[in-house]
Amino acid sequence: MTPLSIKNSTTVLALVINPTYSPLTGSQLPDFGISVSASNFTVQGGQNVGASILITPKNGFNENLSLTCSGLPSGAACIFGSPLAQAGGYFIIPMTISTRPLSSAVASSTTPFSFPVYIAFPLVVFLLSKRRNANAKYLFQGLGLAILAVASLGWVGCGGASPVTSVTSTIIITAQTQSGLSHSTEFPLTVFG
Repeated sequence: MTPLSIKNSTTVLALVINPTYSPLTGSQLPDFGISVSASNFTVQGGQNVGASILITPKNGFNENLSLTCSGLPSGAACIFGSPLAQAGGYFIIPMTISTRPLSSAVASSTTPFSFPVYIAFPLVVFLLSKRRNANAKYLFQGLGLAILAVASLGWVGCGGASPVTSVTSTIIITAQTQSGLSHSTEFPLTVFG
């Protein structure tokens, strides 16, 4: 059949009839699968962890993919390597996740005074008590020792927030084509120490 053209218009309509045509179903369209090499990962903070992303083309899929990584713990980064074609028609993409030490995010101390204040305060109280009578002297010395004891408890007991021992995040790897077809896979990443 010849395409039909409409005069005085920029629109051209082409109509071809094929009685043997049957549209592709969703299971026959070009597509791909994505998976990761392991179900979970554990790494010490400050170290890297490696994984492999497996891309499996289906029904003649042949498009470029862009990969993204989300859900990373604070300070972590995701780096993808070049795809490696395999004999079975699938591709392996190496991936490295770099992490930061957990202790770098923990405050070192929440104590409002520094060590020299704990030593100087009772010394000043003791020296001032020398000018008073004997009863006042013992009162000031006792007060100084009590303040020193309370301050020492704060100095030893409030060393800051307790360090975080581990953090688990759900990492999501998404592969997407320019035409908008996308699939994701996810796995837990535990960073300790």
